[in-house]
Amino acid sequence: KQVLAWVGGSRLVLIRSVERNPPRSKAWRIDTTNGSLILLPKFGSPPVEAIAGFPDGRFAVIARKSFTYSEAHQIALHDREGRLLWMHQGEGYTEAADEVADPVDIATDSRQRVIVLNQFETIQYFDSGGKFLRRIDFRKSAPSGSYLTQFAPLKNGSMLVEGLEAPAGDLGVGLGSVNRAGTV
Repeated sequence: KQVLAWVGGSRLVLIRSVERNPPRSKAWRIDTTNGSLILLPKFGSPPVEAIAGFPDGRFAVIARKSFTYSEAHQIALHDREGRLLWMHQGEGYTEAADEVADPVDIATDSRQRVIVLNQFETIQYFDSGGKFLRRIDFRKSAPSGSYLTQFAPLKNGSMLVEGLEAPAGDLGVGLGSVNRAGTV
């Protein structure tokens, strides 16, 4: 699997993950101005599922470690050279607000926050130092049967979420919005 994110100016980060034994990922910085592709040798991660970038070159990822009978989920922030700045990992589900539980997409915002959409119909916010800030829980207002896949933060603080089985009158394409209070 390959994932790509803008990290400021004319730069992108490309991550390629392989499921071989052992599963691993490699990252490159791409400069679209001159076409250069630079390996980030400091980057190391289990297979990466999603990536989001900051304009200063940092990038956040969701990674999954698979075991024989379970998985561990990670969210991590890396500097522009690929070095790990912080990481949170979770196995299972305990309902703790700061728990990493089945993340499906990741984003960043202009306030330097890392934002994570979880399959359990929650959105988590972390500051640039990795400190948990808050969780929006929209399980009570989400239509049953929702299977969340990706999201985009909007300037007004709400989120556009794909995979919501939208009620009649919504966009009708499994796309809905969640406001700051957690109402779909």
